[in-house]
Amino acid sequence: MIMLSVPSLFFTCLPLALPQAPPQLPGTLKDVTALPDNDPQNPNIHFIYKDMDPNVHEEAGGAAVGDFDADGWLDIFLPNNRFRANQLLKNLGNGKFTDVAAAKHVDDPVDASACGLFVDYDNDGDLDIFVACHLGGPSNPLGGAPLKLFRNKGSAGGYDFVDVTNQAGFLFKPTQKDTTQGFVAGACAGDYDVDGWVDIFIAWNNGNYGTKHEQNRLFHNSQNPNQGDPGDPNYSPRRFSDATPGSGIDFDFTGNAWQPVWIDINRDGYPDLHVNVDFYFDRMFLNLKNGQFTEISTSIGLNGNPPEELNEMGCALGDFDNDLDIDLHLTNMAMMMDGMEMGMDRLYRNDSVAGNMAYVDVAMQSDVADSMFGWGDVFFDFDNDGDLDHATVSGSTHNLNEPAYNSFQLNMYPMPGMDNMGIMFENVSDQVPEFSSIGMPVTYSGRGLVAFDYNGDGAVDLFETRDPEDLEPAALYKNTSMTGNDWFEVDLVGANGSLNTSGADLYIRQMGKHQMREITTGSSFLSQEPSRQHFGLGAGGAASFEWMVVRWPVGGACQIVHNINFNAVNVIQRASMDDRGDINGDGHVDATDCWLLYLMVYRSKVYHAMYAELPGMITGDLDGNGIVDANDFNNWFSIPQH
Repeated sequence: MIMLSVPSLFFTCLPLALPQAPPQLPGTLKDVTALPDNDPQNPNIHFIYKDMDPNVHEEAGGAAVGDFDADGWLDIFLPNNRFRANQLLKNLGNGKFTDVAAAKHVDDPVDASACGLFVDYDNDGDLDIFVACHLGGPSNPLGGAPLKLFRNKGSAGGYDFVDVTNQAGFLFKPTQKDTTQGFVAGACAGDYDVDGWVDIFIAWNNGNYGTKHEQNRLFHNSQNPNQGDPGDPNYSPRRFSDATPGSGIDFDFTGNAWQPVWIDINRDGYPDLHVNVDFYFDRMFLNLKNGQFTEISTSIGLNGNPPEELNEMGCALGDFDNDLDIDLHLTNMAMMMDGMEMGMDRLYRNDSVAGNMAYVDVAMQSDVADSMFGWGDVFFDFDNDGDLDHATVSGSTHNLNEPAYNSFQLNMYPMPGMDNMGIMFENVSDQVPEFSSIGMPVTYSGRGLVAFDYNGDGAVDLFETRDPEDLEPAALYKNTSMTGNDWFEVDLVGANGSLNTSGADLYIRQMGKHQMREITTGSSFLSQEPSRQHFGLGAGGAASFEWMVVRWPVGGACQIVHNINFNAVNVIQRASMDDRGDINGDGHVDATDCWLLYLMVYRSKVYHAMYAELPGMITGDLDGNGIVDANDFNNWFSIPQH
């Protein structure tokens, strides 16, 4: 939350909210993959993540979404198990997909792929594919590379891919003690040292909850020191090295890691690392900006109060209360102990103020605490009303008698009778029966979940993968809501055309309220949502739109955007000029901005009474520490006026 440094306290007593009738959804989530093949709405997706060895338990892969061929349509990469080919589903733009994995040389039918990420690792303006395979032993018996990197050859090469694993340095082998069991439990990419090149972290789950976990790895992206021939099709201009030792992330704990995510929790421009953990406390590693991290999860409330060891597996990031900071939802495994259900999901509201990090678990009062056996986890604006709704997928193949179902909650904030610090979701899973499967026999367990608009109609859809032991196909759920609410989407393009935008923040203001997004690469469960960001604006929202500010991930430069194409995808290129200090957003840094910044810091009530619609709350934070204070005012005089 971006705050002023002027303290204020408000105490409000309000009556409790009266019971409300469940809202009626303006549409549903329709499983279009279950339609007959000749149905025009069937997207032509046929994917089953198969476990080829019943003696080796491996969690299913998720899904990665991105536009690999730069045609404006979002494609899907689906990692498969060993002896099964990966799929790269090209979006044809007409509601249909076609598998081009073999034609683009990323099918890799030998190694046991677990998860994939679209990343522009070489900053050349197209998306490459990183694949984490199951490491060692029965899950990788032919000795293939446990980690793989496929470089995109771009438009000149027909968007074909070439395996650059060796030259890119991914020769990592697990230690001897864990080569006979385990699986990759998630991957994420982010520029942890803010040098402009994306780095990668992988989490490892060995199925043994009382041992060390040396397999978790942080890989640093640097210039390839080898003097290879750039004309060599297997040449990689960048090389990854193991930066785990001495980083503070080479942690030792009981329990097993699940999905990791990069998130800048203290708003200092350096991404921090959160790791979901099974049968232990979750881990949050604060980036010390020198290549090292320190673990702070319990001290900032990210294991509950009092701290509690749970079984977090999936993770969703989003500003669900629109107060301009990132909150977290974590899926969990529910268990019955002494007749009571234990192990509920977490919804951590970010209550950080002026650099003091604090999270409060509000899952129970917000009706998002029970996914039963949760995995994939997403925030998305289902109805384009300007706030983030929520969905999870659930299930346990090992206990199909457990009454697990996928869940969907509609964001009702602010609820009548609730104070402004409250947040409330309404469970409307029964209104999306094809997605939730409430009341139907449990035949599968959900795993990965990704939210994205696959058909360009402005309604965000959901894509789900299933556990390999179920032999159930992946499902694409079309969002059929027709609200008439305005919306827009944003693709960011960085310096020199780079698509490495992980860590960028986007802020908008319209209709008197704000929204925020932070671009992440790797979240949910073994999955990746696209870097394309979606904003719902509500009815008539286009007419009341005021501004968008992009805070770029390297250097913290701000860019103010006024001209948005509504109900469409916008491509925003990084500008050469930094708009920090442009308090009124008129495109100039001048004496007027100095006066406004002075009011923000020293006369905050006057400023908010007269100029609350200005982007100064973002552009006035010159040092990027999440607060606007006297330091920013003093620093303003060092900014070149333009």
